[in-house]
Amino acid sequence: MFTDMDEMSAELRSELAVLEAAGDRDIDTSDAPEMSMEQMLAGRRRSGSGTGLVSIDPDILAGFRSQTGQNDPTKEINRVLRAYVKTLERDPAE
Repeated sequence: MFTDMDEMSAELRSELAVLEAAGDRDIDTSDAPEMSMEQMLAGRRRSGSGTGLVSIDPDILAGFRSQTGQNDPTKEINRVLRAYVKTLERDPAE
């Protein structure tokens, strides 16, 4: 990833200038594959504080999917994590 325009070649700067000047109608999307509703919903951004991205190991995610029978076990993962956080908040003297 370039952080400074000076690092880019003249050719790349020229290509970027053409893209920046192009309007939405000038972009050819005819060869772009169609997205399913599931793909669109999975790609949506969530707003609000406290949400973020966390990488989950594939075997852990597969286990949650298997146990819940859902492709997106987010609610169950959050439930398990909340329960774990509560164990961390307990007073050790209890």
